[in-house]
Amino acid sequence: MADHLKYLARSVELAQIALKRGDVPIGAILVNSEGRILCEAQNTIFSEHGLAYHAEAKMLFSNQKILRRNSKGLFLYSSLEPCIMCLSIALVSHLECIAWALNDYWAGGTRSLNFDSNYLKTKRHILIPPISSSLQAKSASLLSSFYSIKDPEKLKLILSSRHENTFSPSSMKICYKRRTRLTQRLFLIWCHEPDQ
Repeated sequence: MADHLKYLARSVELAQIALKRGDVPIGAILVNSEGRILCEAQNTIFSEHGLAYHAEAKMLFSNQKILRRNSKGLFLYSSLEPCIMCLSIALVSHLECIAWALNDYWAGGTRSLNFDSNYLKTKRHILIPPISSSLQAKSASLLSSFYSIKDPEKLKLILSSRHENTFSPSSMKICYKRRTRLTQRLFLIWCHEPDQ
C-alpha cells in the first residue's frame, strides 16, 4: 500500500503541473511490476486544444510500444477516477491495476460501466479506490482551484460525495441513471474479444 501512495502522490504532483499550465488538474502514471515509472502524462485539453487529451488516454495511446512490451503487471495511477473513456482504454490495454486518488462522482468510469459483464469478470482487473485522505484532499483542492473559476456547477457534481469512501461490487453497479444502456453496450462491443 505504501507504494500505491507514492505513485498516487506523483500523479497528484502531475495534476499540479497541469493546473499551472491552465489545464484540468489531472495527472497519470504507468508503473511496471518492479515499481519503475514507465511514463506519465497530464491532462492537456486546453493547452493542446483536444477534447480527448485526458491524462490517462493520452498516456496509453502515445505509449503503445510500452504496453506491448510489458503485457503483464502494468499499473495505472491517476489523480482522479478515470472517466468512462479513459477507464475503457485502460481495461482494453490489459492493465493489471487501476488506482486513483479521488473519486469522480460526476463522470467516474467505475460507476458508468456494468461491472457484472462477462468481459470484466474474465479479465480480473484490480481497481483501487482512494486510500489516502490527504491525497484526496490535495486532488480535490486542485480541482476546486480550476473549476471554481471555469465551471462551479461541474465542481459541485464532481465532488458532491467526496466523503463517501465506500467501494464495493454493489456500489460499482450503475449508480448514475443519466448513463445510458447504449453507452454500456457500445463499451462492451468495443471491448469484446472473440473466443479463441
